[in-house]
Amino acid sequence: MAKHQYLGMSWSATERAKAFLAGGEDDQLRYAALELRLAMEALTYDRAQAYAKEIPPEQMKTWQPDKLMKVLLEIEPTADSSYTLSVGEEPFPGGVAEKMQVLGTDTVFGLADLRKHYHAMGSVLHTPTMGQLEEGKPQDMDKLRQRLEAIASDLTKSLNSPVRNFTMGNFSNMDCHRCGNPIRKRMPHGQVSVEAKCFSCGAAYELSIKDGQVWWKALFEEMTCRTADCGEVFTIWQDKIRDGAAWQCRSCGLGYRIGYAIFPAVQPDEGAS
Repeated sequence: MAKHQYLGMSWSATERAKAFLAGGEDDQLRYAALELRLAMEALTYDRAQAYAKEIPPEQMKTWQPDKLMKVLLEIEPTADSSYTLSVGEEPFPGGVAEKMQVLGTDTVFGLADLRKHYHAMGSVLHTPTMGQLEEGKPQDMDKLRQRLEAIASDLTKSLNSPVRNFTMGNFSNMDCHRCGNPIRKRMPHGQVSVEAKCFSCGAAYELSIKDGQVWWKALFEEMTCRTADCGEVFTIWQDKIRDGAAWQCRSCGLGYRIGYAIFPAVQPDEGAS
C-alpha cells in the first residue's frame, strides 16, 4: 500500500485554521473549525499508516478518526499514548546501556483528544435547527474562539514532535491453512492469547503463548459424512458456519445444508388442544 502524505495535509490544515483565527473575524471561525477537523483526520490517518499491514482492509475505509483510533487500539493498546524514544549501546547482548541518548518525544493526538474535540467541531459547521433558534441562545463566539485556539495548539504540539509513529512489537507469522497467503499478527504485551484473521480469505485463528512459543489454532469444526461406509470428513471453518451454507460430500455426493431451528424444551401433552 502506498504511503500518503497525511502529515503534510495536517500541517497545512492547521496553518490555515490559525490564519482564520488570527483574522479576528467571528464569521471565519467555522472555516477554522472545518480546517481543524481536516487536520485531526489527517493526523490520525498518518498514525494509522504505521499499522497499515495489521488493519483489516474493510476498516481501512473508516474515515472518522475516533473510530479509526479504536481500531488501532485493538491492535496495540498503547497506540494513542505519547512516549519518549531513547537509544543506547548495550555493553553486551541483553545488557542495560550505561548511557542513553534521548531522540525526542512523540506527543500523540489520541482518542481522548478526538472524543473531546472532533464531533464538537462538527456542530459548528451545521445550520442551527429550528429548536435551537427558538431557544434563542446565541453561540458564545469568544468561548468558541478559545476552544479552537486550544485545539490548534494541541495539534501543533503533536505535529512538532521530533519523532513519530515509532512502533515495536512481537509478531508471529504463518501461511494460511486455507488459502496459503501469509498472515502476520502482533502479540500485545501481557496477553497470552489473541485472535487473528487472514485478510485474503477470512479464515480465523487463535494464537496462544506457551513456554515462550506462539501456537496457532485454526478455528474450524470437523464432521464425518453420515452415509454408511463413506467416512469422508468435512472441515467447516468458523466464518463459513452460517444459515443456508451448503456443500456436497466429495466421496458419496450426499448434500448438506446448515440451518437454524428452535424446538420446545418440553414436548407438549398429546391431548392438549
